[in-house]
Amino acid sequence: WRPNRPAEIVSFVEARRIAAGSGVPLVRDARTSTLRAVKPGAWELWVTDGTLLSSLVRQTEAAGVRRVALWRLGQEDPAALRALR
Repeated sequence: WRPNRPAEIVSFVEARRIAAGSGVPLVRDARTSTLRAVKPGAWELWVTDGTLLSSLVRQTEAAGVRRVALWRLGQEDPAALRALR
């Protein structure tokens, strides 16, 4: 997200590149377990990775959910698909 602009979709690899190129670390958000990077006044990234997806899979299975739908395949953290096995 950039101030006063619509959100943009970036891949996992692009998010890592943007954060690293700006010297901003991707850090796990304590409340959501989502990777996050913020360059104040410029942009904010929220990134789903394999670790987060593994946690979400465990939570949904514990709730009795047996099927999920995925969106935007091909842009994910390579570890994300292993989380779904």
